[in-house]
Amino acid sequence: MATECGYTHDVSSERFEDMPGDQWKCSQPATGGDRCVFHADPDTVSDETVRESFLNVVATEKGAVRLIGTRLSSLSVDYAILDGPSNHPIDLRESVIGGGLSARYVTVKRPLRLDGARLEGIVNLEDAVFSRRVDFGDTVFGGRVSFRLVNFESALDLRDADFHEPAYMRLAVFQRGIYGVGVTFHAAADFLNTRFEDVCNFYRASFHSGAIFDSSTFAGGNAQFFEAEIDSPAVKLDSAMDNPRSEREYYEDIALSMDGVTCDRDLRLAGATLGGDVVFTSSDLGRDLKCGDLSTTDHIVVNCSGTTVVTGKIGGSNDRVTYDFTDATVGEIDIADDASFDMFRFDETTFSGFDFGAYKQELAVRDWRLHDASTDYSPTRLENLYLRAKNGANEIGETRAAAEFFIYEMVYRRRNHYHLALTGSSIRERLRAASKWVSNTALQFSCGYGERPFRPVVFSMGLIVAFASLYALLGAPVVYPGFLGYLTFSIEGFVSLVLGLPDVTNPVLGFFVAVEGFLGGFIIALFVFTLTRSISR
Repeated sequence: MATECGYTHDVSSERFEDMPGDQWKCSQPATGGDRCVFHADPDTVSDETVRESFLNVVATEKGAVRLIGTRLSSLSVDYAILDGPSNHPIDLRESVIGGGLSARYVTVKRPLRLDGARLEGIVNLEDAVFSRRVDFGDTVFGGRVSFRLVNFESALDLRDADFHEPAYMRLAVFQRGIYGVGVTFHAAADFLNTRFEDVCNFYRASFHSGAIFDSSTFAGGNAQFFEAEIDSPAVKLDSAMDNPRSEREYYEDIALSMDGVTCDRDLRLAGATLGGDVVFTSSDLGRDLKCGDLSTTDHIVVNCSGTTVVTGKIGGSNDRVTYDFTDATVGEIDIADDASFDMFRFDETTFSGFDFGAYKQELAVRDWRLHDASTDYSPTRLENLYLRAKNGANEIGETRAAAEFFIYEMVYRRRNHYHLALTGSSIRERLRAASKWVSNTALQFSCGYGERPFRPVVFSMGLIVAFASLYALLGAPVVYPGFLGYLTFSIEGFVSLVLGLPDVTNPVLGFFVAVEGFLGGFIIALFVFTLTRSISR
């Protein structure tokens, strides 16, 4: 009768709190000594023997498959179905596999525990299906890891795990979430086109070669990177299929790349330390972007270009963070960390619920300018920017901001008319642009586009002085001597539509008095309109 394996393992730590006592003894049969195939010297046991013994134990053991502290040269279970008469876990805690672990195309129907293990070679789980929980907590991965096309139907636990070589996670599906609290990726972490059906939790994780989540989907749970440390450059790995057209790419100055992601709930980066830019371009954020208390040693950009409805709480330390909202839709945003409005970069941005009223003082100091004055924008782009800002301010009832943005909209429309007047493709187009430029300019100087109620008053005074000078040249009959008389005569002409024309016999003089009276009535009406519009705002 075969004797039992003599291997014992210390189980007094918290990792083994589910087991009684301080020592565990292996109950597998010993072969060729006092050790089983799993605890014998790896050099004395063939890989095929290990595979057959492992599959047999999993298939026949009615309780937990206890293989704690296993020492193997390698383990390959490709194409196998790991199932058995019970739902107890396959327990490989604190095992050491010196070579590769290959489980390609396997189906694992029992929980798998490898927490505290050391996997020193390549780990390849390509196209595997794990029906129950998989625990890699505190596991050390010494070689390259591939979870390509893996379907984790239950939770994956990577808490405090260490990945020393690149981690290739593309096209993986995490149906019950991934728990990567405290995980460390010393090399590249490539999660391109992965799907997270539940929470994606990388709280206090470290990505020393950046992280790539391009085209990934976060459905049902939050994407959490609270207090994570993410350095640059991020690395997009070469194809696991040895595609000759696929080469490793380095995303210079980018720490976290999330181009084209879909996130149904919050995307949380609060408290993170970033060594490069963050990319959320062309993404769909269902709820809030939370980036308060970001830390960085250099100036970085959180690029949200092309992203739909960015809302949430954002910030950064020491004005070192810029949020680029080019071609994005900006919703309700709160600024944290006493950061300033200067952190925003707007270009072709749409505003939907953005509270301009919360930044009135800063905007007033900036003269309500939204664009970067040092950047060369075309007048058309700036006109569209302020048109959208005006519409966004009107949407939330912020009339003061809407008025200021409307003025900028008209200013850049005028500049566009001027540009077309000089460069139009035809004489007709140039003349049309020139007439629009003149009309726009007149509105600016006469009434500030209807938003400056006292500009008609100033304009009126200038007009009265100009006509007074003209009357002096024409020798108008005045009651008072000197220029004051001509000024008084001009005022009478200016309000002639109200009080009637002054008595004049010279037809030329009468013509100019009538013209001034017409202009005066027009400007008085313009003043009433502008004042009413200003008060109503």
